[in-house]
Formats: sequence, C-alpha cells, structure tokens
Amino acid sequence: VNGLAHVANLSGVGSGYDPTETAPTINISGADAGSLAGTATLKPDGTVDLNFSGNASGTGSLSVQTSNGIIQSPANASGLGSGHNPAGAPPVVTISGADKGTLIATPTVMANGTVELSFSGNATGTGPLAVTLAGDVVSSSSFDRSLIDLEGDLWDYSIADFESYSQILAESRAINGAEQNGLNHDWERVSGKLVNLESAYGRINDTDMAQEMTEMSKSMLVNESAAKLLAKHNRINSNALLTLQQLGSNF
Repeated sequence: VNGLAHVANLSGVGSGYDPTETAPTINISGADAGSLAGTATLKPDGTVDLNFSGNASGTGSLSVQTSNGIIQSPANASGLGSGHNPAGAPPVVTISGADKGTLIATPTVMANGTVELSFSGNATGTGPLAVTLAGDVVSSSSFDRSLIDLEGDLWDYSIADFESYSQILAESRAINGAEQNGLNHDWERVSGKLVNLESAYGRINDTDMAQEMTEMSKSMLVNESAAKLLAKHNRINSNALLTLQQLGSNF
C-alpha cells in the first residue's frame, strides 16, 4: 500500500513583511492538494515560515502562495516645522500622493512650537507621499527659523518676524560697518607708522652719510694743513740758507 504524500515545512519565504501585522493567508493549489493546509508565521527579518498540515492526495506539483501583507500607516512623525502656537488651532495637514488612500494625519502642536503627526487609515500602496503643514505661526523671540531655510514656507513667518530679521540685518550691518571702520583706522595707523619708519631710516642714512663726509673733510683739512706747513717750513729753510750764503760772501 502506498503511503500518504507529505510536504516538508518551508522557512524564510518571501520578504518585506511586518512582524507586527497579521500573518498572511496561505493558498495551496494543484490537482493533488488533497487536505493539505498551510499556516504562516512571520519572522523578525520580514520573511515567513510555512508549516503544513494534512496530506496531499498524490505526488503531483503543488503551488503555494501567500497573500499580500497589509499596507501599514506611516509611523508617527514628530519635530515637524517650528514657530506654531501651542495655544492656537493646530495647522492644517495636507497629504498628497497617488497612494494616499484613506490615510489621514492628526496634528498636535508641542510646547516648543513643533508639530507631531499621528496617522490613521491605510495607504493604497507603498509610493511616496507628501505631507504639508499650514497654519498660524507664533511671533516671539524664540522663533529661530532662518530666512534662508529652504524648507520654510511663507506662512511659517509673520510680519513681526520680518521686522525682527530687518532689525537683525540692520544691527549686523552696523556691527560690520564699525568693524570695517576700526580696521581702516588700524590700517591708517600702521601705514603712518610705516611712513615714519621709512622717514627715520632715511634720516639715519643721512646722518651716517654726514658723519662720513665730516670725517673725510677733517682728513682733507689735516692733509692740506700739513702740506702748507711743510711748504712754509721749506721756504723758511731756503731763506735761511740764502741769508747765510750772502753773509759768507761779504767777508
């Protein structure tokens, strides 16, 4: 007598399943499916383990298919935007995208002016979705969004914010002007000192040249005086010899 056909259990089937969702349904098809049934167990890595019960009626080919998983709502988001008024109405949230489905978002304004979104409903697919916030913006000194923040929208700012930015800009320009004026003053002072140093260097060179010229003049004067004295001495000797010669001829 032939034994009943048995199907071995399978492990690590599929991928991308959420371990927290309901296990998918197992469909077995084929001429020899018999009383064979399958039970799915979701694993933390997103795969499925299949455990079979019952028996097939033969050894023919069978097809085992798991149903699609449930498309989960996006995880709650926090820290979105800034400057929203916690005491006022929360901003309007708009969700757009081809796979939006029945997905809706409930906003909650936190004490720091950011928004927390809680999602409910289900999307119809896994395509990208865009979430846009709109609403009142609180005007206070704690508002710190920069005007050059590319993620900011016009409604994220108030007139007071622009006035504050204008004041900050004016103060920054004043500080910049004062620093530039100080730098110009320092540059002029350093330039003046450089001119004075160059002038002092020139005067020192002139003094050294004058000292050398004085020494040379003294040397020339000494040499000339010595030459004149020597000439005078020679002339006196000549006159003395002539006088003696004349006296000698008279005797």
